[in-house]
Amino acid sequence: SLKKKEWQAIEKDLIAARGFIFKKDDLGRKGHLLSRQEVSLAIDEITRIGRKQRVNFTSISPQAIESVNGAVYRRLPITLDVEADYKDLGNFLAALKELRESFVTVRDFKIVRHESVYSLLRSKMTIDMYIRGDDGG
Repeated sequence: SLKKKEWQAIEKDLIAARGFIFKKDDLGRKGHLLSRQEVSLAIDEITRIGRKQRVNFTSISPQAIESVNGAVYRRLPITLDVEADYKDLGNFLAALKELRESFVTVRDFKIVRHESVYSLLRSKMTIDMYIRGDDGG
């Protein structure tokens, strides 16, 4: 059926997008290590870019800051729950490497098809934002 063929095409595109996403070492090259005070501005930048790509953020949840052994930085994991069609989601993930105010990588990523809107995807991802290690707290 036509819907089955459309779904197969979407799945093929998602597999390609996942391959790009998991080249996470390529993400976030333009940013810099943040101070704790700059984190909210960086999250604002991420949501602004997402909205520009027609990504709907249903949840943004910063987690506990993690120390990284021997590193001059710390990691702030942020869990994002988003909804978008596959092209917009892929464009958003690609745009993360263009961030000017922060340095981020995608740690974890899961995509499922929306239950009631055929062309919409739901994604839960964890991005790591990098913070200067000498920044107190």
